[in-house]
Amino acid sequence: MTASPRADSLGTQEASEQVGTPVSPGSSGRTKHPLYPRLLHLQHIHPNAWQRAVLGEGMAGVGALLAMADLASAWSVVVLPVAVAVVVKAHDVLAGVLASRP
Repeated sequence: MTASPRADSLGTQEASEQVGTPVSPGSSGRTKHPLYPRLLHLQHIHPNAWQRAVLGEGMAGVGALLAMADLASAWSVVVLPVAVAVVVKAHDVLAGVLASRP
């Protein structure tokens, strides 16, 4: 089944209803970007799902384990993920600077 030219000019939900592809209710038809890159406004690097998990929840878990083992202060639960986010953002900025060089 091919889409008519009118279906192409309609919004994604209306067009998909006309050509027969289901759209889940409540979805806007757009793809949602993951939270970690949106929070850091990453433009040049795009971490995979497992990398985002290690960088976000993994570092909070490591900080919690260090705090529970009395190897670090309780602040490490907050400071470690923030420090990793700063390094990732710095890497993104550096990648942008190096990409813009001739």
